[in-house]
Amino acid sequence: MKSTRIVVIVNPRAAGGRAGRRWPALRAQVAERLGVAAADLEEKLTDAPGAATHLTRQALRDGADVVVALGGDGSVNEVLNGFFAAPGDDPAAPPLPLREGAIFAQLPFGTGGDFRKTLRLPADTLAAAEELGRLLGRAEPAPRLDVGRVWPAGGAPRLFVNIASCGQSGVVVEHTHHMPKALGGRLTFTIATLRAFFGWRNRPVRLRVDGGEPEEVVVNTLAVGNGRYFGAGMQVCPGADPLDGVFDVTVLGDIRLWGFITQSKRLYDGTVAQVPGVTLRRGRRIEAAPAGDDPTPVLIEVEGESAGRLPATFELFPAALPVLTSLTRPPR
Repeated sequence: MKSTRIVVIVNPRAAGGRAGRRWPALRAQVAERLGVAAADLEEKLTDAPGAATHLTRQALRDGADVVVALGGDGSVNEVLNGFFAAPGDDPAAPPLPLREGAIFAQLPFGTGGDFRKTLRLPADTLAAAEELGRLLGRAEPAPRLDVGRVWPAGGAPRLFVNIASCGQSGVVVEHTHHMPKALGGRLTFTIATLRAFFGWRNRPVRLRVDGGEPEEVVVNTLAVGNGRYFGAGMQVCPGADPLDGVFDVTVLGDIRLWGFITQSKRLYDGTVAQVPGVTLRRGRRIEAAPAGDDPTPVLIEVEGESAGRLPATFELFPAALPVLTSLTRPPR
């Protein structure tokens, strides 16, 4: 029987460098839990932003069956993009898989850890490896993950599996890049969010869902969710399911600092729809553009990384990528 070839893409800078320091000691234990000999577990260490995408493409071209992202949400995003050919310049063309049937997986080890919550993976790296090993041993095929793509006007397209958002969240992400990771994910993002309120003005945005009539909404943050969580645990799209073939879209409307402070519990406990000024939508193609005459750019972030500015189109590609998860696709 042909053995499963597993490649782990390790971001040694994840969690403030702890991933790089701990990986040599974890490697054999991870291999054991995945059900392979330590000598057979392939590893590739990133050395620069974007390296995980290149290394993933290389691994898949070399015949990898499973590629595992070890790191945080940024690492997940880079590995995801590596499963597909580099995008061309045709917005109508769907992403092209590099190796049909190759499976994506995550081993959490980062500051945010948001997508692993949607995948129902443990936070602990070894416990997650044990769960992945169990899933690899199943007889049935791996579920296929929906994949989103954001294409900012005049910018480069980027795929995502969790959440892409714009507005104040784009400013928050810029702040987090200059903050020490030792604070931990939730505190880092909370401080960055509070800082972002100063100097930020909620903006009118023209929103169009699935080719319908455009509407103008006031936006603090617009979140387009394939997964549920961002910002180190904020459940901004509580109904999102990355296997159901549709985005959950949350518009955090004209929310100010005091409203954020008094309603912050609802941003974490799944009741965000009860916050005044929050509205929800669902769709596969979301178009968003600045409205009004304010020249300040409305920044986009994708899974914790800056990704351009509005106007942009967010599009979902259902069942685009096999994934190791205990989630099951809901009936259509």
